[in-house]
Amino acid sequence: MSDNIDLLRYAAETFRRLYEAFPCRIGLDAHVISGVAESEDDFLNMPRGVDICRECIWWLEQAGFIWFSDKVQAGAIQAVLTPKGLEVLKLVPSSLEAQTSVGDTLVSLAKGGSVEAGKGLISLALTEAFKLFSS
Repeated sequence: MSDNIDLLRYAAETFRRLYEAFPCRIGLDAHVISGVAESEDDFLNMPRGVDICRECIWWLEQAGFIWFSDKVQAGAIQAVLTPKGLEVLKLVPSSLEAQTSVGDTLVSLAKGGSVEAGKGLISLALTEAFKLFSS
């Protein structure tokens, strides 16, 4: 279960980085996003946190939220939000007290050192997005 919670944290951090850089393309390094230091053994035995973060990045692409030019062992290169991903981050969920978008809230949380709080926000945003895009 903790892997699922980490997945939301990694998704939130990935979305935040892409939102701040938009429309520029950036590299997504699972070591940096997960906070797990890179080691020489990673090529043969990727740490679990990095592995889950990398799979999260790849899943976001498969789900249509991001584009990237290529996969690499620890993430993706030249990544950017898709129109669908940008729409998710522009959502203003009615349950938020402040009427700011998901993307702006993620950026504010990160600047305030509250990256963990982004997990619930991304969970809510993805739920809203699936409702929006499945209708």
